[in-house]
Amino acid sequence: MPTIYTVSTSTGDETASSGVQKKKTFANRGYYLQYTGQVSGYGLTLNVRKDDHSIYEDTVNYRIGVVKSVLTNSHFKILGGTSYKAPAAGQLYAQPLYSGEIIGNDELKPETASTIEAEFGHPILANLMATISVFHTEVKEKVELVPRGANQRPENIGKQVSNGAELEVKAVLDRNQLSGNLSYQNSIDRADEPFVGETDTPTAMYPAMVTNIAWVSKAFGLFQPGLKVKHVTERRATRNNILENRVEPYELESYALVGASVFMPFKLGSFDQSFNLRIDNLLDKKYADPGFGGVDIPGRRRSLILNYSATL
Repeated sequence: MPTIYTVSTSTGDETASSGVQKKKTFANRGYYLQYTGQVSGYGLTLNVRKDDHSIYEDTVNYRIGVVKSVLTNSHFKILGGTSYKAPAAGQLYAQPLYSGEIIGNDELKPETASTIEAEFGHPILANLMATISVFHTEVKEKVELVPRGANQRPENIGKQVSNGAELEVKAVLDRNQLSGNLSYQNSIDRADEPFVGETDTPTAMYPAMVTNIAWVSKAFGLFQPGLKVKHVTERRATRNNILENRVEPYELESYALVGASVFMPFKLGSFDQSFNLRIDNLLDKKYADPGFGGVDIPGRRRSLILNYSATL
């Protein structure tokens, strides 16, 4: 485990201001059981998982999924379940190197979540498919960084409640494939603030709306070009960065990203081969996502990826 020392410039003496930390073993024993099958024409999946951990609390989680074909080429799906996110070692045992750094909290509990989602898909035309889904998620024991003197300490003080919906449309026009989806979510962070009580604030981690549009064509022979556009709405900065900004709330701007690709499959001897050239953020848009420690995370600039594959 990390131990931070201060060193006297005159004597060279070392002092562990936050105490000396020794080795710590993380051990997890897990059990998992799943059933998948057909029951009265319904596709059914059930599973349960138990984790026994040596550091933080044990957890039991489950998932259930039901799928059914209805009408002509239509379907509905219902999913529900729980999950957990273990605290990181740094959150548990960190020592501050300088003022403002994180102090570990070895009493942290795992964050837990429960989710239910419903989806319905139906062909509008012979070459046009639409799918709509809705969801509700609750996250409990949410970890937030809380000021403790000149430093910060992660604590289980929060709860996050999210509701959302997504509409997706896929179409095939001649030798062109078009797809688009529009997703919306509303997430509220609830925290029990000292001297204030329970507060509700919009989450900073997820944008309210995200739109994706994609096109791929097989009408140009060997070359298969593609184009995609993604738009993300503005969102609030993180609680941590607002505190760093003299407690002045601010938002990160919305942004749109354009990407392009060319896929070229070919056969050479007995090998099926292909080249795929992809350019992300084609217009080199400058943008940022919410971050921590007074720094918002800069978005990835224009990048080019070339991939080659061969299959016997």
